[in-house]
Amino acid sequence: MKKILLALSFACVFSEVSSALTVKDVSAHARYPWQSVIDVDFTVSDAKASDLFKVSISAKYANGTTNLYARTFVSEPICARGVNRVSWNVEADYPGLKVDDIQVAVTLAPINIDSL
Repeated sequence: MKKILLALSFACVFSEVSSALTVKDVSAHARYPWQSVIDVDFTVSDAKASDLFKVSISAKYANGTTNLYARTFVSEPICARGVNRVSWNVEADYPGLKVDDIQVAVTLAPINIDSL
């Protein structure tokens, strides 16, 4: 498979989440051998054990001038307190995309488990 991503950088943002919530240790990497899936790992702390969050992934490339939005996930984009991984299938959303300067952002939104 073609090499999709050469370099990744990371950001965390929160949507409607308590100020006590902390997301740290964010890392993103393309699967070897250059598959079109990006694994985004992060740790959520300062949340209750019962809290669940919907994870959204967005990215920018071309010096931050072009936006990408994850719509196709390999894993369920739901996380909780602790270490989490969400896997984005970039090729499914953007066939043939090849970039070398992508910045990934993680956005969390609380899930009301009563509505599931």
